[in-house]
Amino acid sequence: METKDIINIIAIVLSPIIAVLVTIYLQNRSDKKKEKIAIIKSLLSTGHYLYSDEIIRSYNLIDIVFKDNKDVREKWKLYYEALCNESLQYQVRLDKKLDLILAMCKAVNYKNITAQDLQRVYVPKGFAEDGEKQRKFVDMQYQGMELLTHVLQKQAGEMENRQ
Repeated sequence: METKDIINIIAIVLSPIIAVLVTIYLQNRSDKKKEKIAIIKSLLSTGHYLYSDEIIRSYNLIDIVFKDNKDVREKWKLYYEALCNESLQYQVRLDKKLDLILAMCKAVNYKNITAQDLQRVYVPKGFAEDGEKQRKFVDMQYQGMELLTHVLQKQAGEMENRQ
């Protein structure tokens, strides 16, 4: 058997293995990018809310999904600290959130995204009003329950005093 034949046999055996390994590598890379984009989409699509389950879930995944990106993790750390500091003004927190999302966009090669692009959030007037009405309704329910609890406790105390 000649050297040429041995090289051909090795190539025939190794080619499918190399092709599978390259495919797995490319698929993993694609999946990681999709996870990053999903977090960005989540934060942008819910940008008109201060908090929601989806926002909280997305923030809690940043350290894992962007584990290899120091810039994103540093911006997340700064934004997290701003969220935890109640004395900071809302605009300071918003600026840090914007820095975080810009860093995330850069990490997935969305290079033409600007701060102005990210600040453009559409919230229909009726949607915001409905949210405010729901918040007020929940507050009123809570106040009603507190009042009812207070009245029941007062009545229970009066009944004990009579006995």
